[in-house]
Amino acid sequence: MPLFAIWAPAIVAAASGLITLGMMRQALRDFAVRIAGIERRQEIFQHRLEQNSQKVSYLEGAISSSK
Repeated sequence: MPLFAIWAPAIVAAASGLITLGMMRQALRDFAVRIAGIERRQEIFQHRLEQNSQKVSYLEGAISSSK
């Protein structure tokens, strides 16, 4: 039996494993990017919420002082 016939399945399995690991790394990278995007949107939302809260307080003060 040729040596190649013995090692070929192991080489294919190793290459397949490396491809799978590469795909898993890419998936984890993509997931990290998504999480970072979600965190950034949350920060923006929190900032807008604070701004709107200040505007509401200002308007409430203006309404109560005009009465």
